[in-house]
Amino acid sequence: MSTSPHTEPGRDDSVAVSMARLLLAAAEHAGADRRALVRVAGLSETVLADDEARITVEQSMRLWEAISASVAHPHVGLRIADFYRPGMLDLFDYLFTSAATLGDGLQLTSRYMHLVGHSWAVDVTSRDGTVTVSHRALHAEDRVRALAGEFSLGVLLNRARRAAGRPVTPLAIGFDHPAPPNRGAYVEAFGTERIDFGLPATTFTLSASDLDLPLRGADPALAAVLRRYAATFSPAAPITTWQDRLRRLIGDHLADGTATLEVIAGELAMSPRTLQRRLAESGTTWRQEIDAVREEHARTLLRENNPGKYRLAASLGYSDTRALRRAMRRWSA
Repeated sequence: MSTSPHTEPGRDDSVAVSMARLLLAAAEHAGADRRALVRVAGLSETVLADDEARITVEQSMRLWEAISASVAHPHVGLRIADFYRPGMLDLFDYLFTSAATLGDGLQLTSRYMHLVGHSWAVDVTSRDGTVTVSHRALHAEDRVRALAGEFSLGVLLNRARRAAGRPVTPLAIGFDHPAPPNRGAYVEAFGTERIDFGLPATTFTLSASDLDLPLRGADPALAAVLRRYAATFSPAAPITTWQDRLRRLIGDHLADGTATLEVIAGELAMSPRTLQRRLAESGTTWRQEIDAVREEHARTLLRENNPGKYRLAASLGYSDTRALRRAMRRWSA
């Protein structure tokens, strides 16, 4: 398969263009101005038309924010999930629909989530006759994380119900965002009254027996071909928290001197104030994070290349060697 000029295989900060197209189509269906959304998100129709393209996490976050502001609906994530139909997410969907059972499909969803985006993770765990599917938005601010959680659980259940050809009702639903004034839309969307908010993760729980439900599109031969093809798209190195993403971005900007609070916050689609708040909530500060990244980079460079002090200082974003010497004394203390 050829590589598109817009494709960036293996990157940890990319989202499949099929996701952007789904969000835009759903928003336009709800009355939003597609051209305005594309412009605000920093996208182009050329990229959106390329089936192999991927966009950055920041563009995805800006798109979610623009849609939230443009669609007059209190639960935008749920509305987009209702608009979704299997196939809109390309290979990711067909891996699921060609699987033998619902359980197989959910495991494939977890394994190949990187096909859709490296900024989300889906985990499937079993316990005491139940199965819990957890969704995490790794880099999103609170508002976008809430929308993404609604959307992801809605899509997972929408797809499960359509693929199984029968109702699939969760035993319980959990969201990591605060409770809304009215829970009615959630009860209607998920078919259960057991919905909790303010939890550590966004989850839905099924009976273990639901995993044996056969899928209508099950096709062992096609499934084997799709899995071999999906395996050629290697996932990037795992990022488990938004701080992993933060540190990678700091490292990317060290040498050119642009690793500033304002620049990195912008890369994360946050305001500097929000970034500082997130750091404080995690028990750290901007100064501690940038110092930690510099120390790690310094140790790596010294181990692999043994550069001179001037080159090392420049690589770490220091203006002179005196600052480097002070830092190295601190790291070795």
